[in-house]
Amino acid sequence: MMTTRILLALVLATGLSGCANFSGSPMNPKNWFGGKEEPAESLAVDEVQPDPAAVPPIAEDGRRLVSQVTSVAVERIPGGAILRAQGIASGTGNFNASLEPLNDEFPINGVLIYAFRIATPEDAEDTGAVQPVVVAHYLSDWRLRGVRQVRVVAETNTASTAR
Repeated sequence: MMTTRILLALVLATGLSGCANFSGSPMNPKNWFGGKEEPAESLAVDEVQPDPAAVPPIAEDGRRLVSQVTSVAVERIPGGAILRAQGIASGTGNFNASLEPLNDEFPINGVLIYAFRIATPEDAEDTGAVQPVVVAHYLSDWRLRGVRQVRVVAETNTASTAR
């Protein structure tokens, strides 16, 4: 009878020690439908002129860099992350904004770099007006392997976020 109690106590102690990792486990029902939301990673907006040789101001399709990046966020989702950037484009009527991956979307020294581009209407006039622009780009877990920093380049500044 005494050995049964000791054996039962050892089994319970061993089983309960695994509960410390249960909260983040896929076995936990609270994690099945999203569970805890991970906060967006922090970012820094650098008032640094991007290297003009590295990022051409006008792409082959005629789109240009937006004037300024105002915010960048990386939001984790199952299977990867969403890179979201917000910026300011000069003029009105701009369209077809996107984050254009540089270096074939392979990290260099752990850094992924994207050019924030937008198309301008052919008959656009410089009125001095500005237009806020928001774009997003999906990054798979495979693409994020080895990445320590994601950088978004605009005409007058860059914004980056680091792990």
